[in-house]
Amino acid sequence: MVPPTKMICLFISWVSFFSLVAQPMETASLPVPTIHSPGQGTGIIPGVYPLLGDQLRDVIYAANQAKSAGKTLESTLRGNNFLGTDHTTLLESMSLNLAGLPFRAKRINTAQHSIVRISRRDYHDISVYLTFTKQILTEQLAFDVGLLVVEIRHLHSSLLVLLSKLDTLLKSQGHVKRSFVDSSVIPSELANLDDAITRYSRNFLLAKDVKIYLTRLAIDYATMLERREQV
Repeated sequence: MVPPTKMICLFISWVSFFSLVAQPMETASLPVPTIHSPGQGTGIIPGVYPLLGDQLRDVIYAANQAKSAGKTLESTLRGNNFLGTDHTTLLESMSLNLAGLPFRAKRINTAQHSIVRISRRDYHDISVYLTFTKQILTEQLAFDVGLLVVEIRHLHSSLLVLLSKLDTLLKSQGHVKRSFVDSSVIPSELANLDDAITRYSRNFLLAKDVKIYLTRLAIDYATMLERREQV
């Protein structure tokens, strides 16, 4: 027979053990995706890549999602006492991109350029759009945290997803990036704007330009996918 004192000690030990087991385990926070490492925290296993056709589909889907986010931001700026109809009509008539933002031709001859060459340039261009979007988000947060901040943040996160798809595509083709975009791509006259109308106008033009750029990007990748499926 087990002595009472020993039983009490055993009971205390069991209680201590189950108390430790019941305690929630601390989970390490996932790394935050950045322009330098957009695949962080996405669950992508280094060195393991989807089929090329699936990667092209992923890029197309991500581009369309980011384009939709740009369209929503543009629509938000049209109303909600941000910009008037006359103002947005004038901005829409501007054929040139916002200074510093990359321009994409209507159709790239994908037959003459490799996937790596096209994706490498797109990675750079989307990085520029991301840098601009981060800037306008930082500025808007200094004034309010309302609807406009929500839409800008959504555009930023959507562009980051697209960048991660391009990053995966490049890595699967053996390409290693050695240079990255920084805030110097933003002209000084377009950063840290205090005037609300000027700030909204710049944001509207960015949304318009990203929408056009991504429409053309999706078409080019769809062409590359179609050509690959015909082989």
